[in-house]
Amino acid sequence: MSMVTSNRLLPLLAGSVVLMAVLVAVKSCSRNDEQPQLLEAVPQAPKPDADTPADTIKTLTANVSAMTSELNALRRDNTALKQENRASSAVGSRATGTETGCRYTRRHHQDTDGQCQRHDFGAQRLAPG
Repeated sequence: MSMVTSNRLLPLLAGSVVLMAVLVAVKSCSRNDEQPQLLEAVPQAPKPDADTPADTIKTLTANVSAMTSELNALRRDNTALKQENRASSAVGSRATGTETGCRYTRRHHQDTDGQCQRHDFGAQRLAPG
């Protein structure tokens, strides 16, 4: 016959929870003999920076001009990258025979008009004779 045993951790956890509850209850019900500390004066907020409206305008103008120059630099970089991309895609399309932008290389080809037309080899075999 096997003997059923209970988990030994459960009574330990329950005992610790009860002990914590008793400690909290005793601490909250005990009298506190300490006198609360009173403030001698009302605290004052620190004085703000002495920036004049003109200083603020100068700062904002400098920030806007910096952002504008950064934007112009990014536009120049984008233009250069677009030109580089066009040049590399033109080289790649000449290698695959798709100068006019036909994106298919395996089952499509460029017609003499420059139109991208699809070869449907299966339909040609099944077409009635």
